Amino acid sequence: MKNIPIKTEAELAEIAEVFFTSQNWKLYPEVVIDLFGGRPDFVGVKNQSLCQAVECKLSLSYPLIEQLARWQIDAESRREWKKKHHFKGEIAVPHLLVAFTVWNSKSLTNMKKLLLNQYRIGVYGVSKYPIRRSSFDGGTNVLVAHENYWTIEHGEYEYEIRMIVAPKLQIGSRQSAHKIINSLKEDMCCTKSGLQGGKADYMTPFKRTMNRVRKVLSDGQERHIDRIIQDIKPLGGHHYRADNVAKSSICKFIDKFEIAERSRDVGPWFVITKQK
Repeated sequence: MKNIPIKTEAELAEIAEVFFTSQNWKLYPEVVIDLFGGRPDFVGVKNQSLCQAVECKLSLSYPLIEQLARWQIDAESRREWKKKHHFKGEIAVPHLLVAFTVWNSKSLTNMKKLLLNQYRIGVYGVSKYPIRRSSFDGGTNVLVAHENYWTIEHGEYEYEIRMIVAPKLQIGSRQSAHKIINSLKEDMCCTKSGLQGGKADYMTPFKRTMNRVRKVLSDGQERHIDRIIQDIKPLGGHHYRADNVAKSSICKFIDKFEIAERSRDVGPWFVITKQK
């Protein structure tokens, strides 16, 4: 049977989410953390002890391989910087790196095989077909035909998933992947991966800080910025390196995003009125 093209990364990411969730991975889409400069489509955690980074792309391209390899490349750069400049930042690599892509046997060239092996990257290939089981009544169903082959019945279509290249444990991950797991927050699970053009509402440390500011001000009480800083600490605090930096920045963004009104002519006092 002829396969049907998968045309968007959003669709591919949706199937990746169904697949990895069925394998008992808890997924965090479009994660932004201080440990890595990129924004992987998914960071997955299993049993709070195993961590993987997943990129979903329509083809197994060199840029896709580079995106995943950056975890190791960036970690090595940080190690070198740490040696030369007494860099105090954290270094972390997930246990597994995975490419989840539309399957095309012609795309797996010898050079790509070499790079995948060098960086220990795994590859899952996806093919899409019309539903072949006449008794299927919609919804989602994951069927396992082999340890490296799965079929997902999802909506009006059937998706075949093959493990083309098995991921290997990343060098340095045993000592550092727990830092990634510990940096993940529950509110990071609320986004959708695979959206383009700025449509993904991914969670960042900045957004998390400002959400906490909104929460403490939502009771309608007037607060000085010093009290705001203290009141958000039980909620997780702020992401700035020091309180004095946080005070200046948070005041600016309360004004910019119209989170609350200035309640006094002098001093950084804020309140959310009933109209807010």
